[in-house]
Parts: sequence; structure tokens; C-alpha cells
Amino acid sequence: MVWLKSLNPLFEPYAVAAGEVLEKGKFHAYTSRQIPKPETDLQKLVRAVRDMQQVVSGWKEG
Repeated sequence: MVWLKSLNPLFEPYAVAAGEVLEKGKFHAYTSRQIPKPETDLQKLVRAVRDMQQVVSGWKEG
């Protein structure tokens, strides 16, 4: 399995079987007139809980 994560925070990371990956992209540049706000501790905690939920869901399915 390969975990895919978008730079766009609106998209949650998700797992895909490695054999299903047809191509990969590489981050080249971030261009903006505004500096993005750093992720807060609460946002990091929420993301960690979501990641754990996905892992547990995988256990239930598998």
C-alpha cells in the first residue's frame, strides 16, 4: 500500500495498492503572495486521529 497526500488541505490522505499507481508527480514550486499559516497542534492531533481511524478501518476490512 502507498499513502497518497495532497498539498491541498481539502483532500484527506488515502491508501492505494502499489500496483494501482500508474504515475507519480513531484512537487516543484509553491508560488504565493501569502505565507501559509503553520499547522496548529490541534490540527496535527485531528490529522493523527483520522490517520489512526483509517488504519483501524483497514484492520476491520482485512
